[in-house]
Amino acid sequence: MEKLGPTGYPFEKFIGKVFGAEGFKVEINAFVPGASGVKYEIDFLAQKGKLVYIGECKFRRERGGRVDLQVALANYARFLDIKEGRFFDSGLKYKSILATNAKFTSQVIKYSNYVGVDLLGWKYPRGEGLEKLIEKNQLYPITILPSVSHGLAKILIDQKIVLVKDVFSRRFKRVKISRKQKIQKEAEILWGII
Repeated sequence: MEKLGPTGYPFEKFIGKVFGAEGFKVEINAFVPGASGVKYEIDFLAQKGKLVYIGECKFRRERGGRVDLQVALANYARFLDIKEGRFFDSGLKYKSILATNAKFTSQVIKYSNYVGVDLLGWKYPRGEGLEKLIEKNQLYPITILPSVSHGLAKILIDQKIVLVKDVFSRRFKRVKISRKQKIQKEAEILWGII
């Protein structure tokens, strides 16, 4: 998962795939106005039925990284400003969600539960964390393949090859044929095709 970095943008695309697999219609990097007149770049909007998540992603590259209370406070303040603006449709239920590839501090969990912000992280919620959704929907990031370096991951993700299963359904460019074959073989091994 750490190889999705160093920026958070590939992780945002990955989270979009996670929510898409759960039946949500997802928009990545939407711009939403707040009541203050500030226009916010939202990492993702995810809608299923009448529920709309306004999502913030926090990618942590370092092992043992945590999302701390300052992130949760800023996320909720932004959500409140958007809520007071004209973005919300009265027929829908809007919720803030904070997603990470890392863990949340106990303070983040306590605060988010109190204000009603949903959390999705590594092993959180218990039994339903990000790792469980990855396994359940077989959403293995392309970076899990040994031959995919940071640089190659960026090239592939820019071409919408975010997941290992995307290797089977998308044509990729700017990659040597020998490297493509190696990636495809590793993907086939992971999926148990060969």
